[in-house]
Amino acid sequence: MQSLNNGLLRNVPLIGKGTRPQVFFAHSSSVAGSLSTVILLPETCIAVVVLVNSKPTCDSSDFITIMILERLLGGCGGHDFAELTREALDKASRRYSEQKAELESSRVLHTSPKPLNEHRGRYSWKSKSLFVDVFVEDDKLKFQVMGRSDQIYGLEHYHYDTFAWLMTDDEEAERARYVQAIGAYKFVFQTDDIDRVTGFKEAIFAPHGSVSTKTCNTVEQSDMLNIQSSAAWLGARIILRQVSPEASSIYDFVIELHRSCSGDWNSLIGNEVNSVELQALLTYMATFLSNVGNYYGSGDQKFIPSVDKSLLHKLATRSTRSVISAYIESFETGSLDAYRKSQRLWVRDKAPRVENIFGFVEPYRDPQGVRAEFEALVAIADDKETLLLTKLVDNSARFIRWLPWATPKNDGKGPFEKSLFEPPDCSSIHALAYCSSIIFPGINLPNYNDIRQEDGFKNVIISNRMIAESQAIQYPLVEESEAEQFKKHRFHAYYWWVVLHELLGHGTGQMMVENADGQTWTGQFGDLATTVDECRAEFVGAYLMDDSELLALFGFTDSSEICAEDLTYNLYLQLGVDGLRGLSNYNVQSNNWGQAHSRAHFAILKCLLQDGGGVITVAHNKLEHSLKVRVDRSKIRTHGKPALGNMLLHLHMFRCTADTKGCRTYYEKLSSVNGEYIEWRETVLATKPPPLIFTQANTFLGGDTVTLKEYEPTAEGVIASWAERQI
Repeated sequence: MQSLNNGLLRNVPLIGKGTRPQVFFAHSSSVAGSLSTVILLPETCIAVVVLVNSKPTCDSSDFITIMILERLLGGCGGHDFAELTREALDKASRRYSEQKAELESSRVLHTSPKPLNEHRGRYSWKSKSLFVDVFVEDDKLKFQVMGRSDQIYGLEHYHYDTFAWLMTDDEEAERARYVQAIGAYKFVFQTDDIDRVTGFKEAIFAPHGSVSTKTCNTVEQSDMLNIQSSAAWLGARIILRQVSPEASSIYDFVIELHRSCSGDWNSLIGNEVNSVELQALLTYMATFLSNVGNYYGSGDQKFIPSVDKSLLHKLATRSTRSVISAYIESFETGSLDAYRKSQRLWVRDKAPRVENIFGFVEPYRDPQGVRAEFEALVAIADDKETLLLTKLVDNSARFIRWLPWATPKNDGKGPFEKSLFEPPDCSSIHALAYCSSIIFPGINLPNYNDIRQEDGFKNVIISNRMIAESQAIQYPLVEESEAEQFKKHRFHAYYWWVVLHELLGHGTGQMMVENADGQTWTGQFGDLATTVDECRAEFVGAYLMDDSELLALFGFTDSSEICAEDLTYNLYLQLGVDGLRGLSNYNVQSNNWGQAHSRAHFAILKCLLQDGGGVITVAHNKLEHSLKVRVDRSKIRTHGKPALGNMLLHLHMFRCTADTKGCRTYYEKLSSVNGEYIEWRETVLATKPPPLIFTQANTFLGGDTVTLKEYEPTAEGVIASWAERQI
């Protein structure tokens, strides 16, 4: 066995020489600020573990380990470890000067680089897993690693367009670098045919002189290629309009059909469509796309699909009809299997133009939290808003790694998260008919956890419902001086909070399963299931709503009309307002909550009041029947977010591990209403605005024409709309 300090020693000590050979396991590691060495000898039941919580000049954990082993194993040895340490320290102390000399020996003197500004940009490796930003500051070239503020270093001009970086021992110690880490870099900037800087080669000088190179390209160059390529393909819409009046509609049909089956064309084969017909249609669609229209580009002759016209009609409505057929079977027979089948089919029907939800869906009103109430929704997709949601979906796996239960395991998501987060369908819709006792702002379905984990789920954001609420609601619980700003930010904060609630709140979490056939989340947690689930989802949305990168994805920055910081501030105001409003759904006589979301909102407020260090306070004047929520902007990230993260982590672990007893004790305490909260409730009831009443439109069929009739947002309008539905 040899020492791991061999790079610093002339004669590396051999341990155990002259003793009986035996198998051993060795592990040595280094992280910022610490070293460790572990040696296991199974045959003799010996284990040596040495942990060092500093960054010495040599690997002291290794020296200590082999010194202990030499004493335990015996044999030839008797090494002077004090002398070996002095030798290693002497060699390490000369490392900087030797590397500096090596650099100087190859330097070409009296050369100049291009203007420093020409070297600026972001440089990334082909894998995209590492990038550096090169910039100019105080007339010097510097670089920043992975966007980290603590990883900024100066570059010294070496020669021509090559710059060097060599850290002294003191600089390495300050950065807590590993003692054997690479000591110097040379950035050899490369240019193209017209002398523009397009990348660099990085020559790395290790202590023993080994060299490796990596070629990088500027992100600006890659972005330019991407932007121009995208612009080129967008021109296809122009060609389609030039080819024929029907070409654009055919193109839309092809893309919608691909979307509906997620590219799994064989899933379309069945009683109505056979493999021969499908292949003929695929050939037509490929030919159409290749020629960017339904006429050949060369020869300008029209081509048509070699399939019956009725097949196209069947395919255009196939996925929706399959879902509805399963609905009908379930409602006629009472079969739960048929309804579960409908939910699997519904999940696979990606981004339909017309969305529909029918069935016994939410168990909120059942005291036991098990039996579901019927609801039905028919809505029209909003393409523009859905496009923005798609950006979030595409980045959702990254944001999951920012949640409080994320650890390095499981690709940074931790053991209590699904190993593979399948990006769900996420769309913004405008409800046309929403028959439900509660008009939800967003929906995340299905509620069957096995289907969610096997087939996925869909997020539906009901935009027109949220707009209506934001315009109609009154704000008696915020200071008069803040009411106008709160109203301005209300919809935006509310909308994206709901989006995160549905996508990453209800969409995350790994259920731990162990021989529990027939058990479900609602069955195990009973009356707590819905409120804890909603509370956890609300926490996820609120926890992420202060992140600048996430908000920038939504279009909120420091310079946008709705400023990112103001949006976060108003969300915290909303957390306080919703928590107080929730008290109106608490029954003092029975000590019961009448609504799962209301209980969740109050628990969040109570969490921030108790553990938020003053980030939220409530001013109560009983005589004037006044309750006002106040937020300390300076404490949002330092006190508010940690408080949210702590409670979120508790709820997440209770849910993942089915710890019903622990959850009940924890959650009931946080959602209990007593003392001054009872007084707050009385004031909330005394100043409560009128309840929201939603007016919905009706459709009528006259001959071949469908007309839409809207109604005045008044009590008379609501009654008229229901009367004309002829239920």
